[in-house]
Amino acid sequence: MAVYPELRDHPKYIEAISWCPENEDQVMMAIQVFLDLCEVRGWFDVRTHHCREMNLVFLSGRSTNKSPTELILPTDIYSQISPADMKKYFSAIKLENIETNCLTLAVYNVDSTIVYYKMFSGLVPPENPKISEQKRRDKFENFQRSRNDLSKYIQQFTDERQTHGHS
Repeated sequence: MAVYPELRDHPKYIEAISWCPENEDQVMMAIQVFLDLCEVRGWFDVRTHHCREMNLVFLSGRSTNKSPTELILPTDIYSQISPADMKKYFSAIKLENIETNCLTLAVYNVDSTIVYYKMFSGLVPPENPKISEQKRRDKFENFQRSRNDLSKYIQQFTDERQTHGHS
C-alpha cells in the first residue's frame, strides 16, 4: 500500500497505529477513509475506534447532521470477505449505545478510490410499495419543478438581454 509520509504525522494515524502497530496497512486505509468522510464527503462526528477482538481500526460517523451513526469498516480491493467473515465483523464491531444491523464496507484502492457498500445482518424487508410510489412521485415533482424553474430563468435571461440591446 502506498504510504503518504505526511499522514504518519496526522493525530488520528498516531492514535490508530498505537492500537494496531502490526497492522499498518489497515490503519493507513482507515485514515484515508477517515479523511474522505471528513474532507470530501462532509460527514459529521467521524471517529476512529479500535476493535480489540479483531485487532483492526473501524470508524463511526453520520452522513448528515440528522442521520443515525453508521459503522464503517475500511478494507482493500484485494480482501476476500466471505459471509462467515461478515458474521464475525457484525459480532465484533460494535459501539456502546449504538444498535445497528448495518456495517458499511469502505473498499479502498491504492489510487485513493474508495467505494462504500452497506452490508446488512440478515435480510432487509423491501419497502412498502405505497412508500416507494410516493418517493417516485416526489422525485418526479421535484424534477418538474426544477425544470420549470430553469425554463423561467432562461426566459428571464433572454428578456434581459433583449432589453439591454444584446442580440
